[in-house]
Amino acid sequence: ESTYTFGLTGTGIVAPEINVKQGVNDLQSGTNSYDFGSVFAGSSSSVLTFTVENLGNAALILSGTPIVAIGGTNPSMYTVVSQPESPVLPSSYTTFTIIFSPTGNGNKPATVSIANNDADENPYTFEVKGRGT
Repeated sequence: ESTYTFGLTGTGIVAPEINVKQGVNDLQSGTNSYDFGSVFAGSSSSVLTFTVENLGNAALILSGTPIVAIGGTNPSMYTVVSQPESPVLPSSYTTFTIIFSPTGNGNKPATVSIANNDADENPYTFEVKGRGT
């Protein structure tokens, strides 16, 4: 019994895998945030670009209307200037931009939400925050 012979079978899984980042920093769904910093009330921050990556091996479908939605406590303080394109092919990416425009003083958090066909991160969410000064 020095050699054993047996057969193996399996099924490959084809699935999209969403990842969002700002610059080189990943924004993990449900746990991370991006801080726009302090911005004078009545003015706007710089336009910031966020990247939606598909790390999977099937097309990532971004399905919200709008694709990137702002909700939570202060959604009116944030504007999605440009929406990402869908579908996102495997090993590819698309971008979207957000601007922060506080109308008053204080902390102004909100939630970014991206509906998609990733099995375990739908919707993909992260917090944006900034301070009006």
